[in-house]
Amino acid sequence: MDLIVDVGNSRTTLALFKDNAIQLHWAIDTHTKVDPSYYERSIADRFLEHGLALSSISGVTLSSVVPNLTLQLRETLKTLFKINPAIVQYGVLDQVVSLTDDPSEMGSDLYCNALAAHMLIGKPAVIVDLGTALTFLVIRDGKILGVAIAPGIRTSLNSLYLKTAQLPDVPLQKPKSSIGKNTNDAIIAGVIGGYIGLIKSKLSDIKSEFGSDLYVVVTGGYSNELLDAADVFDHIDPMFTLRGIQIYGEQVRRG
Repeated sequence: MDLIVDVGNSRTTLALFKDNAIQLHWAIDTHTKVDPSYYERSIADRFLEHGLALSSISGVTLSSVVPNLTLQLRETLKTLFKINPAIVQYGVLDQVVSLTDDPSEMGSDLYCNALAAHMLIGKPAVIVDLGTALTFLVIRDGKILGVAIAPGIRTSLNSLYLKTAQLPDVPLQKPKSSIGKNTNDAIIAGVIGGYIGLIKSKLSDIKSEFGSDLYVVVTGGYSNELLDAADVFDHIDPMFTLRGIQIYGEQVRRG
């Protein structure tokens, strides 16, 4: 089996792949100021819980958008599995190239989204990633044309809660209506309902500029909360980024 580790700003997602299929996945909070044993214990405990031997892992791939955790996690994974992890970096593979001004700025998660789109979808696409940030990546013929970035849904909800005196923290769920009759429902209608409108409008703009044939893939931890926008999505896969990381690791190991 292969272990895939996707370190995001808020959450770190881990998955076990066997024969290109996800056997198990879980997530833990991303912490930058904790003892390294936090990650080691979290991983080891999950393996123990499912009766899995650490020695059952034959490959490890790490994608991280938190630079000060990357090296620490590489050492943790190397210690646990006695394997030197493949770390996702732009420029190592040639299947996908970026036409952006500075490809080195691109997060490894975005790069893996592009890699998955090219290798699994095989057609011009826009990948909408609903994570800490809301991102739109356009790829055609293996070339990344560009990216649009906005604050993520949970980021916006947290900001509203933390920056106001009377507005509560609310659960992330689908709105019941376009407006609310209480504060909770009003925030959900405004933020989540507003994001549905944002996504639809942005996709319309992107398709007008780059082609109506773009295949729309939606991924990220909050995919299911935006199913009301499903009429503009062609494919919903919360694990799409993990599949891209798995592809990267396989390609690197093949040389």
